[in-house]
Amino acid sequence: MAIANALYYHHIDYEYEPELKLEDKIKRPDFKVEDYDTGVVWYWEHCGMMTDPQYRKRWEDKKKFYEKNGIVEGKNLIVTYDDENGGIDTELIEKIIKDTFDED
Repeated sequence: MAIANALYYHHIDYEYEPELKLEDKIKRPDFKVEDYDTGVVWYWEHCGMMTDPQYRKRWEDKKKFYEKNGIVEGKNLIVTYDDENGGIDTELIEKIIKDTFDED
């Protein structure tokens, strides 16, 4: 919810869990944000349960699948993680939004 709230606060249009069809498979990234200035479509995944081995494995597989299909961290994929206490770093979210979408 923190990411959605931050995007909304900065007046950035986004889609939540959009359907993304790749190789006849459907993936649902957490967010899709189109940067209208650059034309880049960004996908944003927030990984919340990385201490769970099954969750971690699913994420690793999903990330490899994304990379195989041209969705690469730093190019058109943003990945954030919960902190060690299971919280989300809202300052980091703000920084990512400002740095990525050139917020003034």
